[in-house]
Amino acid sequence: MTKLIPPPAEDKSSTLTLKVSSLTLQLMNSTNSSCVELLCSLKGLRPQQVNFRWTRATQLLYHHESSNMSSTLTLCKPHWTDGETLTCQASYSHNHTLYSKSIMLPDNSGEPFTYSPMWTFIWSN
Repeated sequence: MTKLIPPPAEDKSSTLTLKVSSLTLQLMNSTNSSCVELLCSLKGLRPQQVNFRWTRATQLLYHHESSNMSSTLTLCKPHWTDGETLTCQASYSHNHTLYSKSIMLPDNSGEPFTYSPMWTFIWSN
C-alpha cells in the first residue's frame, strides 16, 4: 500500500510599502526681472545624497550633489529666453531612482508658466 503525503503548506507573506515621492520644481520670486531662480526639491524620502542635473534641451547647465534634498538654479539674461523649458533631474542615491520635472520660463505675456508633472512610485518589500 502506498500513501501519498502532500508537502507541507508553506505560508509566505510579504509586506509591500508604497512610498509616494515627488519632485517639485518652482519659479521663485526674483527682484531682478532679467534673472530667474528655480528651486527643485525632492520630498517624501529620507535625506540621502542626491545628484541634481539641470538641463536645457540636451545641454547640461549645472550638476551637483546635495544632502539637503534640494537644488537652486539662477540664470540671468542672456542665458535664458522667454518661453524656454528647463529640466531638473534628481537621482536619489539610496535606490538609484531618477526623478525628472520640467518648467517653462515666463514669456512676459502675462500667461502663467507651465510644467510637466511626473509621479514616481517606489516600492520595497
